Parts: sequence; C-alpha cells; structure tokens
Amino acid sequence: MLQPSTPHETLLRDLRRISLRLRLSDALFFASRSLWLGLTAFALLALLGHFLPLPLWRIWALSPLGFWLGLVVAYPLFRPLPLQRVAQRADSLLLLSERLATALELHTQKEHGQLDDLQQEDAANVGHQIQPHQIPFQAPSKTLRWSIIPLFVGLALLFLPNPQDAILAERQKIQQTVEKVAKEVAEMKQKVAETKELKAEERVELEKYLTELQEKLRRNAEKQEAALADLSDAEAHLQQKLKPLTDARKAALEQMARNLQNAQNPADQQANQRPNLDQVAQQLEQLAQQLAKMTPEERQKLADQLNQQAKQMTATDPQTAQNLAAAATALQQGNSEQAAKQLQQVAQNARETQQQVAGQQAVQQALGTIQQGRQQLAQAGQQQAQTGQTGQTGQTGQQGQKAGSGGGSSAQNLGQRQSESKAGVDQNHPVVSDSKGNKRDIIYQPYKASGQKGQTDSVQGQQGQQGQTEIQQGQNELPGTDNASVVPYQQIFPEYNRAAGEALDRSAVPPHLKEYVRSYFSQLEPASAPK
Repeated sequence: MLQPSTPHETLLRDLRRISLRLRLSDALFFASRSLWLGLTAFALLALLGHFLPLPLWRIWALSPLGFWLGLVVAYPLFRPLPLQRVAQRADSLLLLSERLATALELHTQKEHGQLDDLQQEDAANVGHQIQPHQIPFQAPSKTLRWSIIPLFVGLALLFLPNPQDAILAERQKIQQTVEKVAKEVAEMKQKVAETKELKAEERVELEKYLTELQEKLRRNAEKQEAALADLSDAEAHLQQKLKPLTDARKAALEQMARNLQNAQNPADQQANQRPNLDQVAQQLEQLAQQLAKMTPEERQKLADQLNQQAKQMTATDPQTAQNLAAAATALQQGNSEQAAKQLQQVAQNARETQQQVAGQQAVQQALGTIQQGRQQLAQAGQQQAQTGQTGQTGQTGQQGQKAGSGGGSSAQNLGQRQSESKAGVDQNHPVVSDSKGNKRDIIYQPYKASGQKGQTDSVQGQQGQQGQTEIQQGQNELPGTDNASVVPYQQIFPEYNRAAGEALDRSAVPPHLKEYVRSYFSQLEPASAPK
C-alpha cells in the first residue's frame, strides 16, 4: 500500500505544476520584450538587400526572426526557476500572504512546532487549489506597438521588386556559363585523349594545359573578369601553338599527288579528286617501286614533273621540295635507287605532316572551344543592356524615318555624295581596278522583273525663260540597257566559290569558322549557277 503524502510533498508537487505555467509566462514576456529587436534586424537586412547584391537576401533577412524564435523557445528551458522562487512569485501574483514561501522555509528548520505543522497543511491545501490559468500572462503593450513599424517595413521590402535581383541573376548566369565552359573544356580534353593521330608528347601537353584551365575556371566560377582573363591567356597560349604553314604544306602535298596522278593517268576519273595524306604517302611509295620498270622517256617525263612540283613547294615545304628536286636529279642521272629513296622520304614527310595536321586540328578545336566560351561569358548577363540599346536604336530609327519621310533630298546630302565620288568617273559605267591598277569588269545581279507595277516617280523640271516648266522625257526603262563591261553574278560565282574552298584548305582557319564561310557561299549560290 502507498503511504499517504505529507503536506510538504503535496506542496512540492503543486509547485512544480505551477512552475510550468510560470516558465511559459516568462517565455511570452521575453518574446514580447525582444520582438522589436528581431523585427528591426529583419527590416535592416531586407533594406540592405535592396542596396547590395546579397545572395539569398530574403533568407538572410528572415534569419533574425528564426534566431529570435530559437531564443524564445530556449529561454524557459535553460533559465533556472527554483521552487522557492516559484512559491514567492505565486504568493505575490495570487495575493496568498506568503503562505507557500513560509511553508517551504518552515520545513527547512530542525525543530517543528504544532503551529508549523498546521501552517504547512494550510499551504498544501492552498497550493492544491491553485489552477494554472490563475497565473496571468504579462506582455508590455507599448513594446508590441513599436514592433509593428519594423514588421510592416520588412514585409514591404520583402515583397517589393528588388533591383538587385537582376544583378544576382546576372551573376548566377555568369557562374552557370563558366561551369558550362569548364564542362566543354573537359569534353575537349577527352577528345584529345582519344585522338590516336596525335604524338604522345603533344597529347600529354595539351591534356595537362586543358586540365589546368578547367581548374582555374572552376575556382573563378563567380568572377567574370578572372574567368575571361584565364580564357584569354589560354587563347593566346594556343595561338602560339598554331603553325600556319602546316595546312599549306598539307594542301601542297595533296595537290602534288593529284598532279602526278593526273599526269600519269590522264584518263583516270579519280585523278581530279584530292587524296588525303595517307593516300599521298602510299602513292609515293608505289611510285618509288615502279621507277625500275619505267622507260628512260617515262623517267625523264617524271623528272620534269618532280622539278615542277619542287618549284611550287619551295615556299610552303622546303624539305619536301629539296627531296623532290633530288629525286628528279637522280632520275636524270639514271640512278633509280637514289630517286626511290628520295620519294620514300617525301612519303615519310607526308606522314609526319599528317601527324602535324592532327595536332593542329586538335589545337584548333581546343582554341575554337575556348573562343566560343569566352564569347558566351562576355555576353552573359548583357540582355538587359542590349534590350535598352535596342530600344534606343528603335527610337532613333523612328526619328530618322520621320525626318526622311518628306520625299525630297537636302542640298547638303547631295553635296556630300558629289564630293565623295571621284572626278572623271562615269557613274553609269562603273569599273573596278585590281591591285595592279588594271581595270576589270564589275559583277552585277541581273534584273528580274517581278511583274508588279512600281510607283511612278516624277521630277519637276527647271523653269525656262518664258516662265514655263521644261520637262524632258526619258528614253530608257527598267531593267536598263545591256552593258558589255559587266559580268553576270551567276557566271562568276563558281570561280569565287572554288577559290574560297581552296583557301580554306590551305589556311589555318579554325574548323568552327570554316563552317561559317561555307554556309555563307551556300547562301550566296544562285539557283541557276553553272556547276
């Protein structure tokens, strides 16, 4: 059986129950007293977010409120509240004439009288009758009223448009662009590792440099200027790796092989097709094996062809030109063995050039990736500025259209046009001079009648001596008279297209730029252009 509780134990149990209510009351009091601090910090950080581009500024603005709420929750948990203090506060709040506190003090004494026991029983009965709701909550109303001001200010700043959001979005886009460029550099490094035609030392060097560039970009992902500087340095470094004569040497070797094949087999339809460098090397090795079977006339003819090719390749590939000339001399002297060795050396030169071309193509592709990434990074976050410039340009264009809608020309403009044209040049029969000063025919686009009637224009004549206006009727109508000094556009286009193709093969133009040139000429190609 449970022993009955003593009055003191009953009082302690009731005081613990009252302590929970007091702790809650203290927490609410602390919250009401400190709320203005959290709201003021909230409003100040929200205001700061409208003047500085702070990432996640809304979360930072709300963080003081979260910190304040944590303090409110922790305040009653970690603030000590002894039972003696609970009794004193309960006596004061409920006007109990210090019954509860006196009972606790009497219990601590060594000697107890009859009155002491009666007082403790009375305190235990009073404490047992106390209900938690009888403990009032306290909140300073003045402090709460002042807290309304920073609350409304902070909420307004939180939901109003923030001009710093555009700057933050631009920074985020710059970071995404830098990460994208770094990923493209990593992909380019993987392609370099898979390129078997590259020399081992060239592959290792290029992979190492691309790895360093990738690490630099990731370190400077949020710094546009630093990332642009890294890309510019990489572009300058790779530009130094380019050898412009490599592509020219490749084109010269391929052209040499085509010329030799065309001269030896005029009826071969494949002679007009330019072989690759591997086919060039195989063709030269086969030619070296056939020297012993040739007649003296065939050797002399081949020697003349080799001498001609040596002269053409002197500027682009001196070593190959020297080998071709030596092979021609050996053929003229009847030394087929020495000529075969020289032709095999030319074949070896072709294979070395093939490796150099592969290395140049890898550098060009890496350079193209870096150039494209630098352009993307430079343009990142500039749409708003471009939109503003477009708006200004549109307004300027509208003003220009309004200014020029009068239908007449000003004397000042006419004077400028006349001063710009050279004296003695017939504007109806223009000619173009080349670099040597020789006049050549210009290129024109033939007129194609659309079948639609145009607007009739009339020019007022000058007033004669009799006060009447003199009008002279023109004799020529569109499309104009034939002029033998011009060349139709359709006739000259194939020549220019071929010249552009050969220039692309011989020059060190990056591959991604070559596609632009080919696309340009494909768009210019007329429907009726002769093939």
